[in-house]
Amino acid sequence: MHHVLIGLATVCVLNPCSWGADPIVPADLVARHLARLDGLATLTFHIERQTTRKGKTHTERWTFRQKGPSRFRIDYAFPIHRVIVANERELWEYIPAARKAARTHLATLSPKQRAVVLRGVLARVAIEGLRFSSGGTGTQLRHCGSATVGGREAHRIECVRPDDKTTRLVRGWLDAERLVLLRSEFVGDGGHVLATTEAERVFEAAPGIWLPRRLTLKHLGGRGFKQVVTFRRVAINAELADTLFTFRPPDGVEVVAPGGK
Repeated sequence: MHHVLIGLATVCVLNPCSWGADPIVPADLVARHLARLDGLATLTFHIERQTTRKGKTHTERWTFRQKGPSRFRIDYAFPIHRVIVANERELWEYIPAARKAARTHLATLSPKQRAVVLRGVLARVAIEGLRFSSGGTGTQLRHCGSATVGGREAHRIECVRPDDKTTRLVRGWLDAERLVLLRSEFVGDGGHVLATTEAERVFEAAPGIWLPRRLTLKHLGGRGFKQVVTFRRVAINAELADTLFTFRPPDGVEVVAPGGK
């Protein structure tokens, strides 16, 4: 299983759209970009996400911790207190105000079932623009030249998704030196840009690992909205106790199946 932060990334088929005298292989660039966060011993960050839709802003805050490829913990602080803990054996979702905890026995699931369950949980805290989106099966990568983004030289990479009914193409601008994703566009049928992301205040979180302090996501169109994600207190390879990734329901808490049944 891939690192949970990876989101079960899929390797794309190589299909360059432009070659120079010394061709740049897009699959290599994307692999190096993803490898910055692959194999980390631990990762911790505190998130504030503000979503603005029709003039109203909704704020969320949570802490994400990960240790190794299959253990993670999410502590929602606002607007509702919720704890999600996953390890190799089980997944817990606990809402203190409800006095209920849902338990999923991951060890009894097939790899495919396990991936579906974890993807559903992690979708709640998915942050577009942090990693280049490589799509699913049948996708093709191509290098489409260089550009300057925020004063930085960047490679423009495109990922064609022939089997995706919504997003046919994803464009990403990878910093040529730091390999952080500076900008991305999600394109639908007819070449219409559905959404964009922009990274700001890029910093070196650990030697050779650059991350943005803030990401802005814009969903375009009549039902569009804007999200601003701020990363605080990022820690890479810091010591995290194993007990963080186990859960024991407090006395009086009802243990239920997923979905509350």
